Amino acid sequence: MTGDVSFFGLVRDIPLGENFEPDYRFAGIRRSRGEHALVYSIPNKSGGRRTEKRIVESELELAYRELHRSGEFTLGWFKENMPKASTDSQSCSFRVTGEVFVFFDLARRVTSGRGHKYVLLENRTA
Repeated sequence: MTGDVSFFGLVRDIPLGENFEPDYRFAGIRRSRGEHALVYSIPNKSGGRRTEKRIVESELELAYRELHRSGEFTLGWFKENMPKASTDSQSCSFRVTGEVFVFFDLARRVTSGRGHKYVLLENRTA
């Protein structure tokens, strides 16, 4: 990333309805908690209308910086540093954040202990 372009600026270009593993769907950009947010939907456990969740811009930018600073994005870091997304939906929001990195070819998902993490691909910036 260079100049005035933010990672969230790229997120705005994700096609509406884009699917992320395992069954999350990009629902757009909307205001939430006083700032812009990535909105995604997950299947409803009862089988009805999909449930919408959100990840605010400031936390998504923070995750992007962490991916580049440490070379990885982990659930532990997510829980400690992304309280708004973590409160809304801990495991889903972690996964969507990581899958957005995968969508932009910035990271890959790898097994880590009992779960997984996202590892920066070499020389990748948005």
